[in-house]
Amino acid sequence: MQTIRERAKQQLPSVLLTLLSIIQAVALELLWSSVLSHPHLWQGGLPAVVGWLQAAVAMMGFVLIWLVYVSMVLRVVWVPRILDTVYPFVIGLLEFVLAEMLQPGSVALWFVVLAAACAATSFATLTGYRSARRDPANAELFAQYSTYSTRDRLASLSLVAGMLVPSALIAWVGGEVVSILGLLVAMGLIAGQYRVVAGYWNRALGPEEMGDIPSGPEE
Repeated sequence: MQTIRERAKQQLPSVLLTLLSIIQAVALELLWSSVLSHPHLWQGGLPAVVGWLQAAVAMMGFVLIWLVYVSMVLRVVWVPRILDTVYPFVIGLLEFVLAEMLQPGSVALWFVVLAAACAATSFATLTGYRSARRDPANAELFAQYSTYSTRDRLASLSLVAGMLVPSALIAWVGGEVVSILGLLVAMGLIAGQYRVVAGYWNRALGPEEMGDIPSGPEE
């Protein structure tokens, strides 16, 4: 049994990344097809600006999901569960919906789907890191981080909340201008997450000595 567990731990990264890369490729193809099939994107005006910003935010979200997963499987090992192989399908389904929903009248609902994709990714990686923390093979990495606290859990949900606030405002106030401002905020939040992922990546894999990071890597 121990041999099977070790084999599963060694093969999990390649299985997850292969699966996720296929799903991401399909999501990108759907996004491109959606851009080509929505006439309002090519007719100019504020609706076109909203649509192109949606496409840009969706693209940034896809890349962020990929980076979060790659960062996790390269830094830690853990005994996989069945759910670990199911989470990418859930995330992929949400990505497909994001790619298709570029209509001007559904921006508020689109933000809800985006928040759900961020929440699903956070939950999937959080459970992976929790399992990895219990594995002695990861002791060197987790020794660099303090215990994961309630404050850190709330911080990890900030991206999700940041997507739901524009959704509520767009549903309440409406208008392309509010949608554009909300999408710009979303771009800023995702860019901030890029920096967080890069910080953990460099600390674990980079050649240079990084500064102290107070919380654990379960972002």
